[in-house]
Amino acid sequence: SLLAGRPPEDAVAVMVETVDIRCLLSRPVSLLKMDIEGVEAEVLAHAGPLLRQCETIICETHAVNGRNTLLAVLNTLEAAGFGWAVARSLWDEGQDRFRLSRTVDKARSYCVFARRKDE
Repeated sequence: SLLAGRPPEDAVAVMVETVDIRCLLSRPVSLLKMDIEGVEAEVLAHAGPLLRQCETIICETHAVNGRNTLLAVLNTLEAAGFGWAVARSLWDEGQDRFRLSRTVDKARSYCVFARRKDE
């Protein structure tokens, strides 16, 4: 995690290579799946217009510093020309299936399913 204070006390640090998302979007992408623990809004905004290289995006959103990243994610996707649907995540729901979300509550975790609108 890049978020301070998130790892449990018995966590072991592991170095992993990171790649700028813009490098991954230099060619068409059928499916972009993101579960990056609270930095999804920043990464999608960083990708900007290159998101149009994706046909479908699946992204989990989280509460960070008391605010959910959902609205920022949806705004970025909308600006990039995507239609979307939102469901409460399985983790948040504690069940074995997704449920459509009717409210946006700060403490929840959501899954966003987005598909590029063809112009």
